[in-house]
Amino acid sequence: MWKRFVGVTILLTAVLLLVPRSSRADTAVLGVSGCGSCFGLDFTLTVDGTPGGTLFNVTLNVSGTPSGLGVITQIGAVSFKIGTGVTAAPLTSAEGGTGEWTSSALNSGINSGGCSGSGNGFVCNRQTFPTTLVAPLANGVPVNYTWVWTGVVVDAGSALGVFGSPGSAPLKIEYENNGGTLEGHLLSETAVPEPATMLLFSSGLLGVVAFSRRSKKK
Repeated sequence: MWKRFVGVTILLTAVLLLVPRSSRADTAVLGVSGCGSCFGLDFTLTVDGTPGGTLFNVTLNVSGTPSGLGVITQIGAVSFKIGTGVTAAPLTSAEGGTGEWTSSALNSGINSGGCSGSGNGFVCNRQTFPTTLVAPLANGVPVNYTWVWTGVVVDAGSALGVFGSPGSAPLKIEYENNGGTLEGHLLSETAVPEPATMLLFSSGLLGVVAFSRRSKKK
């Protein structure tokens, strides 16, 4: 069984090494948790596409049981960046329906006005009617929210950093009260590979090392 596992690991590793990373489809799973403005929530950004290409699908998931919210009652806007010069980022699925959120603001960050200000490469969406709680937050109440952008277009090669070792991508979340007013807490973090992803990668490396040592003993 062990030999079979090592054999499969070696085969998969060889295939991955033979195919240039920039020209093959890939999936990057990046996360943010435990930060000062996370309020007990976990943020996961999943990016699918060819690292050196221009077209990607992006999913943002916010889950967990919030705490320490104060007067915060909802997520008012979401923003991410996977490359430079973004020219398209259709929001195809969102909490409460896409009609509850603005069309994607391109190359725009988040500030007290929502999706405004400069932010080269950022994609931003804010609630269309900020006083409607479509992504509510309450202390002790578990949440599981998801946004999906299908067909995000960025400059060729600019998304390679997302799929690096480790990869990373800026992520911003605007928190608001039930009046649609920013509450002074803005999550602005860099999403990095989640532990499970790193464990899978490490397991492959361990398999390669183990196989190498066993070969030398023979």
